[in-house]
Amino acid sequence: MQQQTARVLFSQIGVDGQSEYNRGDWRKVAVHNSQEIRGFFGPYEWLSNTHKCDVFYFGMRFPSAENAYQAAKVLPSERARFQNCSAFEAMRLGDSLPAMDPLSWPTRKLDVMRTVLFSKFHESPELARKLVGTGDAYLEERLWWRDTFWGYDVNLKVGENQMGNLLMMVRDELIRRVRYSDEALAGANLPNHW
Repeated sequence: MQQQTARVLFSQIGVDGQSEYNRGDWRKVAVHNSQEIRGFFGPYEWLSNTHKCDVFYFGMRFPSAENAYQAAKVLPSERARFQNCSAFEAMRLGDSLPAMDPLSWPTRKLDVMRTVLFSKFHESPELARKLVGTGDAYLEERLWWRDTFWGYDVNLKVGENQMGNLLMMVRDELIRRVRYSDEALAGANLPNHW
């Protein structure tokens, strides 16, 4: 049986990977400019899965993308437990409950996250506008808590940045839909007034 590594939350370890975390330490590793957004903290916290916003999944409302994602991992009878807890509590709960199908999860988790992110930005036009407003900036889930699948760990100097990749994919799709809508409206010969 494969041993699961305990989840390390951002507040449990310093940005250097050794010391204790101090509030605001994210500023030491984040890069925020028009070409790149590396680190979903401060003014870009809304890109994080832990950002509070309505996300609908399984016909249920969750208070964050993280809650919906964690609920997808467990048996349907347990999913309601993720509707009224914080994103960080959802992470712990998702790790503690029996998985619905642990063998297929590694092949399903990207599709689940993509669906959750589309819901997050579909439910909030304000967040969708912000995401589109990042233009073509590179988005990177920059972190220091050893999650090299979803992000890029600044201490290990490695990471797949799957979260950033999915956010850029969602952004591209939102831009494509806006362009399609604008083109369709432009050719619709609509009256000047109703």
